[in-house]
Amino acid sequence: MGAWIIVIAKRPVKQLIALSFLFLFSFATAQAQERYVTDSFEITLRTGMGTKHKILKTLRSGTRLKVLEVNKEEGYSRVVTPDGVEGWVITRYLMDQPAARSQLAGLRKQLEKAREKTTQLGKQLEQLRQENAQLQRQNQRLSEEKSKIGKELEHIKRISAEGIALHEENQKLNTQVHTLQRTIQSLEQENLSLKDRSARDWFLVGAAVSVFGVFLGLFLPNLRLRRRQSWSSL
Repeated sequence: MGAWIIVIAKRPVKQLIALSFLFLFSFATAQAQERYVTDSFEITLRTGMGTKHKILKTLRSGTRLKVLEVNKEEGYSRVVTPDGVEGWVITRYLMDQPAARSQLAGLRKQLEKAREKTTQLGKQLEQLRQENAQLQRQNQRLSEEKSKIGKELEHIKRISAEGIALHEENQKLNTQVHTLQRTIQSLEQENLSLKDRSARDWFLVGAAVSVFGVFLGLFLPNLRLRRRQSWSSL
């Protein structure tokens, strides 16, 4: 497997020489590494090592390359572009990390995504706040309804207790009424008995008076006659 590398920018000659030694030292084991084109300028991808070879394409700053081979003596590296084009580039124009411009663009994209995510989260938070407020209002209404139902239930219990008491009192009154009815029936029967007895008594009295009257009617004339006879004998 090769490595991806990046082309580095043009530097002052002294710096480029120093960087070349550093790169030559570090590229001794540069197989299967990633490199990026430096963010200072564009470099050429050629068919061979040197400017005499044909330019295959121009590589822009930040282009990721896969390193296949490093020639430290010539200062060139054989690389493959992301679209599969293979060629040679100057080794000192490569660096290990992505170009600052590319990194900045990536960071900007990440920042934009973060902002969009923040905006989205803000909308979700606002929606959750509204839902929470709605739930609180519903909870308040439910609490009021619960309190109202509790009062109604208490009222029903009180009415039920009063109804039970009234039912018991009604049963007592019904029992008393039945008792009074039986007492009245008994008194009526006794009254009828008394009426019958009184009638019999009056009948007997009348009969006795009649008999006594007959007796007086029969006895008094005889008594007067005897008195007259006794008076006449004197």
